[in-house]
Amino acid sequence: RNMKWEERLRHHRGFGVHSPFLYEVVRGAMMPRRLTAPESADLYAQLLAEGVGRRTATRLQNYLHHMGHTQWCIDKVEGPTNGKLFVATPQCPREVIVAMMAACSGDSGTVATLCVVHNRSKEGRELCRRLVAEHKGMSAEKARFTLLFFNPALPKQHVII
Repeated sequence: RNMKWEERLRHHRGFGVHSPFLYEVVRGAMMPRRLTAPESADLYAQLLAEGVGRRTATRLQNYLHHMGHTQWCIDKVEGPTNGKLFVATPQCPREVIVAMMAACSGDSGTVATLCVVHNRSKEGRELCRRLVAEHKGMSAEKARFTLLFFNPALPKQHVII
């Protein structure tokens, strides 16, 4: 999709985002250029080791801290899903991403997040579109990743930030 810079700027810095939840995510986790809690940067270090870019790793570590998620896992489904951040890197097999989505969707009371880091391929973009279409809750898309929020209090909405 070809957007003019004015259209992209509309959601820059959180302005134009009508959801208070998503506005807080943008302001608290996506905007800071540095780690907001550098003393607990284990996810950041692991993402860098997996080949994820520094900016994306910073945003996801800040998101983990901002949302208060207690656990995270990369490219696998393990343990309980409630309160967890699941991250699918570009190398993650499609079947594992679908399993992550199913694990988060299984319990209606689950509060979790699935982050799919984009791999720039046509198949990867199509998978993200399909996941967003099937998802019953709120989702947000950035240039490098898509977030699917599993929270029963959030409405079905997709925002490009």
